[in-house]
Amino acid sequence: MGCFFTYQGDAVNFNFAARMRAKRKKAPASVFFTTKGNERKKDQPCVFVACLMAGKQVGPVWGHSKPSIDRALATLSKKCECQAKFHQAVEFAGFRLTPD
Repeated sequence: MGCFFTYQGDAVNFNFAARMRAKRKKAPASVFFTTKGNERKKDQPCVFVACLMAGKQVGPVWGHSKPSIDRALATLSKKCECQAKFHQAVEFAGFRLTPD
């Protein structure tokens, strides 16, 4: 009976790390609803999103609606250094002005 596992040094650790990254497709993110002054000095609703794994923050994305949150999460997924492919909102803070 043959052995199915052979030690190959760092290759084993690399494959394990690659499998762990592949499993983590979504990273948790925190969404903060607030208002901020725009270029015309008017307060407008906006969203800030932060990755809970890497700490990267994106914002302001103008609006409190679902498309604004989705745009902020997509931008965070492009700019974040964590190994996740996408980000999912799991924490919400602040006061949301637009009901969805």
